[in-house]
Amino acid sequence: MPRHRTHRNRLRRRIVYGAMLVAGLGAVAPLAMVTASPTSNPDNTAHASTAADPLGASAATVRDEPTYVRLSAPSIALSEPVREGVDEETLYRGVGHYPGTALPGRRGNAVYLGHRTQGHAPFANLDRLHKGDRIVIESLGETFTYRVTQQKIIPPTAQEVLAPVPFRPDETARRSVMTLITCHPKGSDLQRLVIMAALVKRASSPRPGQ
Repeated sequence: MPRHRTHRNRLRRRIVYGAMLVAGLGAVAPLAMVTASPTSNPDNTAHASTAADPLGASAATVRDEPTYVRLSAPSIALSEPVREGVDEETLYRGVGHYPGTALPGRRGNAVYLGHRTQGHAPFANLDRLHKGDRIVIESLGETFTYRVTQQKIIPPTAQEVLAPVPFRPDETARRSVMTLITCHPKGSDLQRLVIMAALVKRASSPRPGQ
């Protein structure tokens, strides 16, 4: 099979699994209950933090992969590297960026998943985030500051959370937003806890020597 076709097939399987993961964060869900890919627009693209070929990387490769993106929420002492993808291995290790959703600072919805009790459990205290709290993304020399706008509890089949305008899949994105998703209640996958935030500031890191 040609290499490019194999790559596309792996990407398709990864996105299908990611949609199932939102529905179950690790639990198998009927395909009829999930979408094959998130709703997207031209600004919803793969994450720039990708190292090598994460879509076809083995578990050993993933363990050695460097990360260039960090997600922080000072009010809950959260500071974690972000990896591209929402496969089981990635989420067991920390925070994963949902493929096909926006990059930090871009128009659209940058979606990040993480566990509350399994593995590294980076989102263990996500429920303690409140309206107005800061969420900061550092990515390749830029810093993007978001403010929490809303906390929601949703059913595991609510795929519209992935839309460029969350929960409004028919609208065109005009601003940069972020969505954090984890299981709810803590220790259960019956529902999803969703934190939504909007971009309020962006800054470039100073160049060396300045």
